[in-house]
Amino acid sequence: MMHVSKSCRFFLHPEVVMLTFRIIDHCIDQLRQNIMCSSDVTLIGFRWDERDRAPQPVFQGMHQCRSFDAIDAWAEKRRFDIFDDELLIHPTLGACDTVTLTTQ
Repeated sequence: MMHVSKSCRFFLHPEVVMLTFRIIDHCIDQLRQNIMCSSDVTLIGFRWDERDRAPQPVFQGMHQCRSFDAIDAWAEKRRFDIFDDELLIHPTLGACDTVTLTTQ
């Protein structure tokens, strides 16, 4: 999800980098999935305001946060180099030519 956040920042500043529709669509879908899977079910209360006929939201609920440091450490232990020729081998097409990948 961090790469999604970074891509969204780039999208807001197109002079920095050009993003394709495919990347933007991927990022939006990743945000959607994250919201759906990690939804915050903290209740939002309301209270009456003497100056307004509509009740006003109270955004002071208790949230259950996750430890980003623990998640980052977990991911770091499982990280691998996608360009390692001996690690990622397509089951039917065989090994990838990283020289071709990096020069195209």
